[in-house]
Amino acid sequence: MSDTANPYEVSHQSESSFAELLEDAFGNPETFAQKVLPAIKAGPDANISTLVKVFDSSDVVAKNLVADLFRGPLKDSCIRYLLPELSPAHSERFLWASIILADNQIPGALPGLIKILGGAPTPVVLAALKAISRYDRPEAKDAIVEFYLSSGDEVQLSSSIRIISSIAPYMVPKMIERFPRLDKSRKAWVLKFLAEIGSELALGVFADALSRDPCELGVFCIKGLGKIGSAAAVQALVTQLGNKEWFIRKKVVEALGQTHSQTALLPLIGALLDPSVQVRAFAVESLTKVGKLEPALMVDAIGKADHNQKVGLIRAMGQIKERVFLEPLVKTLEDRSLLFFALDSLGDLGFPEAEHALEPFLKDSEWFNRLNALESLAKLHASNLLSWAKNCVEDPNDMVRHAAARIISRMNH
Repeated sequence: MSDTANPYEVSHQSESSFAELLEDAFGNPETFAQKVLPAIKAGPDANISTLVKVFDSSDVVAKNLVADLFRGPLKDSCIRYLLPELSPAHSERFLWASIILADNQIPGALPGLIKILGGAPTPVVLAALKAISRYDRPEAKDAIVEFYLSSGDEVQLSSSIRIISSIAPYMVPKMIERFPRLDKSRKAWVLKFLAEIGSELALGVFADALSRDPCELGVFCIKGLGKIGSAAAVQALVTQLGNKEWFIRKKVVEALGQTHSQTALLPLIGALLDPSVQVRAFAVESLTKVGKLEPALMVDAIGKADHNQKVGLIRAMGQIKERVFLEPLVKTLEDRSLLFFALDSLGDLGFPEAEHALEPFLKDSEWFNRLNALESLAKLHASNLLSWAKNCVEDPNDMVRHAAARIISRMNH
């Protein structure tokens, strides 16, 4: 028998032993690099190739440990071992290799990554975009702009928005500059991106497109103006509160709430008079978001509002939970047409001082007023709640009796 070892067997044994070493090292992330690096230095070619195969596994922890090696002590090996992995044929390896190369700012990877944007499966294209967006180089950013302004794949475009938003400061001015020359379909995609970003640079584009084409392009602008939130953005939105389409008015009142701007308060109070129930409901929700900015405006408005406005203001006040609303809400109890809403809102408002105003309604002639009063007193954790609930167990209405029983059971536990 020959004493000469078979080179293949030596290589195979070495690879096998390194794989076993890896398996053991993955179990102790804190000492992973210490265990693995000496073996890699002893046999770099075969062992680094084995490391790359880890990216095919489903073990995310293992893949991150290997990726950290390539970002650190094995950084100089990236070009030789990871650059060849920029192939759409192995999407998982592509994803990890592309990100590591980008994190290491390897310029040689850029041409291959940019080429991928011209046509590849969606997961690979999105991985390439994520990697390219990490390069702080003009050609990388320009490639992303061109992709977004030319790709015909709507799934890729839609999925890319969150990824490429990281370079928004570069993209937004470029998109605004080219916006007038784009066709309508591409304008919609640009507006969608700008709306997601909410850049104040896009204010003029949003206001103009909303004015010219409120029901199509304008839909994207409404969201963007809500994110910008300035007084000028509010003014642009308010112009559409008289739009004949209720769904546009609904989107506008929703966006006014997103502005978190004091200037949105009066328009929203006015929207409580909208003929559409849906618009009025969204106006209430938006008021709960901006009403705290100047509650005195709401207090002043409720004193001279018509029925629908009062209902909306009552519902919003209960959710805003400002003490200044306590007195005007108690006053609304004098109007029986508002009782259904006022009793409930005083409970939501949450101030115990309201219990004296609520107690008389436990004996109201209408069962639903008795029920609302009892449940609101429960929200306030009123001092005499147990006694009142025990009295209500004898109520002629089963809904009131059941509510009283639930309160008693809850308090006893």
